[in-house]
Amino acid sequence: MEKTEEGTKKTISFYKTEKGIPLKTMTLVMAAVTVIISLLLIICVFFNFRYYRELKKVSEEYVKWENAALDMQKASDYLTEEARTFADTGDRTFLDNYFREAKETRRRENAIALTGELFLETQVLKRLNDAMKDSVDLMNVEYYSMRLRVEADGADPASFPEELQNVALSQEDLALSADLMRSKSQELLFDKAYRDARSKITTNTDDCLEELSAELKSRQDYYSDKLNLTLIFSLVFILLSIAFALIVYVLTHKQVFKPLITSIPRIEADSPIPVEGAYEFRVLAKTYNVMREANARSKNTLRFKANHDALTGVLNRRGFSSLADNIISDEIALLIIDVDNFKHINDTYGHVVGDSILVNLVGIIKENFRADDRICRMGGDEFVVVMLFTNRNSEETIKKKVDQINEALKAISGELPPSTISVGVAFGTELTEELYKKADRALYVTKNSGKCGCTFAE
Repeated sequence: MEKTEEGTKKTISFYKTEKGIPLKTMTLVMAAVTVIISLLLIICVFFNFRYYRELKKVSEEYVKWENAALDMQKASDYLTEEARTFADTGDRTFLDNYFREAKETRRRENAIALTGELFLETQVLKRLNDAMKDSVDLMNVEYYSMRLRVEADGADPASFPEELQNVALSQEDLALSADLMRSKSQELLFDKAYRDARSKITTNTDDCLEELSAELKSRQDYYSDKLNLTLIFSLVFILLSIAFALIVYVLTHKQVFKPLITSIPRIEADSPIPVEGAYEFRVLAKTYNVMREANARSKNTLRFKANHDALTGVLNRRGFSSLADNIISDEIALLIIDVDNFKHINDTYGHVVGDSILVNLVGIIKENFRADDRICRMGGDEFVVVMLFTNRNSEETIKKKVDQINEALKAISGELPPSTISVGVAFGTELTEELYKKADRALYVTKNSGKCGCTFAE
């Protein structure tokens, strides 16, 4: 007790006579300066996020409104294409597509509604409305063309949409032959007047995109300037923070920072840490190294016991579950192995002999399978072998291994009685419960088919 008190006094005396800035004072100054700079940075970051969100919102809205304007053009082009194809082929499918776009999908109307949300009474909306008006005017020509085709094909107009039923053909067109009606139906959608109207729609759409780009660019420039300003302030405060941190780092590097920087990666890697730096850190380092070594020995022992079968030394059911979570392979062969008539062997020869048979079986399995194939004891006399391979092994290869194991078990000599195994095999890409069930079903097929062999799951 006296020695301890004497050592404590020496330690206190050491700190009293140690030169340099006290860590407590330096910590308080650092904390105060850090808080001030941090508050300034938080304010800057707040505005950075605000202006960034606004800038992002403008960019996203530009894409949305640009798509709306393009949808106007695409919808108009789509209607023209379907009307032309119907006039050319008379296929009712294209007419149905036309009216589905015009009455259900309504991309043009949706584009107008979306643009009107934030561009009310602007040139952007006016241009898009002009394009819409021209597109609607074109629909009248398309209705007339499609009605001509309906008449030419002799179809019942009553079975077509109301818009076509309301189209009144001229007496001159009604007097035309069916072939001439079809020809005129196509000409209406390809003549100069129709093409000029389509060009006008394209022009209005292009003008809309230009107006949209100008409007949104103005907004982007505003928020970009604001964001740049706050970023400059943020950079200034960051540089001040770095300069202050360097000053503190230089003052404390030798006794505190260096041993900490050296030790943290070693702690993360679960390695011993060097005993250096301040006295307090040396004591902690020594204590940590002793505890780490003892803990590592304990963990290794517990981990092995937790994941391995005590009798055979192979993975147990828990080890199999861990293997299933971490296994990576292009293809897997899962073999479930069961010792035939094992209960009879235990009842006849005793559990000691039964255990010896299981240990002997594991040795034979290891001799016949590769070193990287995993063997697990799931409980009792049931084992699992997980084969990993890049290219799928032939069933003949696996069957040969099973036959070799059975021959070895039958030819056993000494105090152990001969035995055999039944095997169920399933192929897959992941070690899942479903794959296990497939192999298990295959095992039962083997059991019910006379045992001593293997069955492959479908």
